[in-house]
Amino acid sequence: MAYEIVGESVKSALGQQIMRVFPGVTWYKEQITNLRFPHFFVLQLALQSDEERKGYWWMQYLVNIRYRHVSDPTTMSTIQEALDGVALKMLTEFNTIMWDNIPVRIINPRYEKIDGVLQYFCNIRVQITKARMEEIKQMSLATNLIIET
Repeated sequence: MAYEIVGESVKSALGQQIMRVFPGVTWYKEQITNLRFPHFFVLQLALQSDEERKGYWWMQYLVNIRYRHVSDPTTMSTIQEALDGVALKMLTEFNTIMWDNIPVRIINPRYEKIDGVLQYFCNIRVQITKARMEEIKQMSLATNLIIET
């Protein structure tokens, strides 16, 4: 069965995993002015496409998920411990995501903490085929053919 890959689908799949692993915690994929804490922000940093063989490509996404526990991290004395707890849970629970009901493995997960914000990075790699324009044109011709008797 073929699935169409759209730009936001990888963010949505990660957001669904966040909701499964961290129920009740808000996640965003767009900039929001009135934030709820704690929250996750999913950002796609890069997309790379490499042809493996004729008609088959590897799409590799570099993703950054930011986690903020409180609005002002200087007010929480145990902020580093809280961020480490979330990071370790992400490293253990974010091995596979469901993307259009297909399990996709997360590769090269890592994290760092900067100014009270957890920065989780990972790669997602999927093999795709691109629609072939000539075949599509031929399919269109076949369906538009009218035979008169």
